[in-house]
Amino acid sequence: MPGTTAQAITQGYHDGTGEVAGDADLVAENIRNDITIFGVTGTYEGEGGGGTYNAAVPKTGQTTSDRTGDDGYWQQGVAWPDPRFTVTTNGTAEVVTDHLTGLMWVRAPSSQQWNWTFAFVAMANINGSAYAGYSDWRMPNLHELQSLIDYGQLDPALPAGHPFTNIVLSRYWSSTTRAGNETGAWSVSMGAGTVEVSVKSSGPHPVWPVRDAH
Repeated sequence: MPGTTAQAITQGYHDGTGEVAGDADLVAENIRNDITIFGVTGTYEGEGGGGTYNAAVPKTGQTTSDRTGDDGYWQQGVAWPDPRFTVTTNGTAEVVTDHLTGLMWVRAPSSQQWNWTFAFVAMANINGSAYAGYSDWRMPNLHELQSLIDYGQLDPALPAGHPFTNIVLSRYWSSTTRAGNETGAWSVSMGAGTVEVSVKSSGPHPVWPVRDAH
């Protein structure tokens, strides 16, 4: 029966050299609740296939409890997959797939800083060069950028053992405009994980390219 690891086929009808390939994604959190696939019963509560669905809320990463009932005490949310990140290389370009969100990130984002408008120009240049073989890179929205934050870490506020390099401990642009004031856009600090509004015309901040991995 297929599982998360490869299994040898017993010698008989076969010569014993074959195997059933494993699928690392065959885990409970990737299968709908109460649905069983190859012996694995799902725990995922959301709904796929488009339309209205419940969005799964991941854990924050904070494990320290200051008092009973706080985040560190309950540690509520969807557990992070293990491994969470996978690094792949195309030529000299390295990218990271986040198995929690299904997003792909540039492993070593440029530390160059732009105002918000020129950050979009930078995205166009990356797509023009087909970085890592892809031409659909974009500036992450606020929720996508926040998804990388581990609120149990500091400087950078990224998950322990993360594979990213060249991370600036300051704010990165998101593509999300502030409601009620279109001169500002939301930004996220990779140093402390804080979320702030930055003036689009000034900033300046670096940008971290992202794309859908699937």
